[in-house]
Amino acid sequence: MAQPLLHNLPPGIDECRAAVFDVDGTLAREDSTVSDGTIAALRRLADTGIAIIIATGRMAPAAVSILNRMGTSGYAIGCNGAITVHTDHADPVSVMPIEAAVYDRALDFCHSAGVDVAVFTPTTLVAERRGEAYRFVMESNEGMVPEIADLAAIPHADRLKFMIHVSHEQDGVVGPAIRQQFPGVMKTLPEYYEINEPGVSKWLGVSAALSDLGIAPHEVVGMGDSENDLSWLPQIGIPIAMENAFPNVKEVCSYEIGSNEVDSAAEFINRWAAVRESSLVRAVHQPGATQS
Repeated sequence: MAQPLLHNLPPGIDECRAAVFDVDGTLAREDSTVSDGTIAALRRLADTGIAIIIATGRMAPAAVSILNRMGTSGYAIGCNGAITVHTDHADPVSVMPIEAAVYDRALDFCHSAGVDVAVFTPTTLVAERRGEAYRFVMESNEGMVPEIADLAAIPHADRLKFMIHVSHEQDGVVGPAIRQQFPGVMKTLPEYYEINEPGVSKWLGVSAALSDLGIAPHEVVGMGDSENDLSWLPQIGIPIAMENAFPNVKEVCSYEIGSNEVDSAAEFINRWAAVRESSLVRAVHQPGATQS
């Protein structure tokens, strides 16, 4: 169970070389925006030599935009791991679409349950109508306007993720039904469930990025809040849950910080960056150190 992390840093953080961040519920506030202060904190940490990896349920371009705002190249894992990109490469590192049988069954379920749904592709958002799912995915993906189209007509190779709006009133019936029919479904927000191809997870993208960087999982700090973070947080050295995280996420994390609404991630990142900056200054001024 996560222990509160107040004004100190976790033991062993000096050995960490990378940081992985979820976006919604972690870096982003409740209005889905990532503040300029959070971007500045991420940039500050990156400037100390920490590799920053974004791992989100958002579409890939929205994940990349965070790195672009930082002015930093690096890895972005989008759609819960269904797509991994690097800012320096035009083509995705990997794309794992939903197979036709699962996709068709999920679409039929959404229609029969009367729930609102949007589908994420590598570059676009698609909805059948301007409902709750349409509104939310637009707000949480840097204002990208979803297309209104027949979801069955999306090319198979582009079907990366379902995002399904299930209201509080519907959840008592629809929630258990969707979990029974789709065991890999994840509840990522109080009124949203997400379906990917079975076996797809953020950990696939995170582990591939770490392997390419030559960084071991135990050398990683990470922050998350919802069920799509359960695949990777237990795999890393220092897993941190947000105060607003789901209880099952807090159970697999070592530490807990404040809520996303008050930019608690930025406060922690700045604290870590300040310690690293001091260490770098001391290293430069040690006897025998080479100064540029």
